Amino acid sequence: WDLQTLVSETGKLYKASVADAAREQNTPVSVLNGVLDGDTTTRYLRPTLYDLLIQRAFEFYLTDEPALNKPKMPFSINDPAFFSDSRSFAELPVKTTDTSSTWYQGIKLLQQATTFHLKMDQQEALADMDMQRLRFLYGKSAVEHKDSLYLAALHRIATDFAKKPISADALVMLGQYFAGRDSLTVAHQYYKQAQTAYPESFGGKNATLQLQILEHKDVNATLEDVYSPDKPALALIGYRNISTAKVLVYKLSQTQYNDYFVSPASH
Repeated sequence: WDLQTLVSETGKLYKASVADAAREQNTPVSVLNGVLDGDTTTRYLRPTLYDLLIQRAFEFYLTDEPALNKPKMPFSINDPAFFSDSRSFAELPVKTTDTSSTWYQGIKLLQQATTFHLKMDQQEALADMDMQRLRFLYGKSAVEHKDSLYLAALHRIATDFAKKPISADALVMLGQYFAGRDSLTVAHQYYKQAQTAYPESFGGKNATLQLQILEHKDVNATLEDVYSPDKPALALIGYRNISTAKVLVYKLSQTQYNDYFVSPASH
C-alpha cells in the first residue's frame, strides 16, 4: 500500500469505531474496567465508551497531517472562530472541498464530541474537550493573533469552571504558556492559583510539580581549562533562585595539584 491508501484505510477504521455513536454514548466506560490500564482518577472526564474510542481517533486525526498531495484549496484551521466557546464551536459551519484532510475530519469529530457533552451537561468533560481542542489549535494553527485567542479561551475556561477542579488544568496551561516565554513570575502566579484552589486535583498536583521546578535552587561554576600567564583566570557562575553567592579561591600545593589533575584515577 502507498501512503495515501494507508491513511485512507486507517481513517475509515477510526470512523467505523465511532459509527454507532448513540449506543457507545450510552455505554459507560466502566464496562471495560477489567481490561483498562492507567490512572482512574480522571476517568470521569471521559465517562463513556464513545469517549474512549473517539480519543483513540483523535490520536490519528489531531496530529501532523500526512505528506499527501493537497488540492488547490486545502483545508485550513486558520479561522479564529475555532477558538470560540464550546457551544459556538459545536455549531460552527465547517466547509471545505478538502474533505480527505485528517485535520478537517478531526475538527468534525471534535464538534461531535463537544455536542455530546453539551447535551449531557457534563461540565468538566466539556472543559477537558475544550482544552484538548485549544492545544491542537495552538500547536497547528497559523491564525493571526493566535496567542491572544488561546489565552482568552483559557481564561474563559478558568472563569466559567472556577467552581470545578478542572479549572486548575486551565490555569496550569496558562502558566505553561508564560513559562515558555520566560515570564516566570506570571507563570508562578497561575501555578500558585491552581495549587491553592484545588490542591488534590490532577491540575493542582501538576501545578505543585511545576512550582517545584520553578522554585528549584541551583548554582554552578565553569572555569577555563587554559590560563594565560599573568592574566586573570575567568570563571562563569550560573545561578537560579539564588540572590547571593560567595566565591573562595584556594592555592593548591604542587602535591595537591598533582593529586587532582595529574592522577585523577586515584580518586
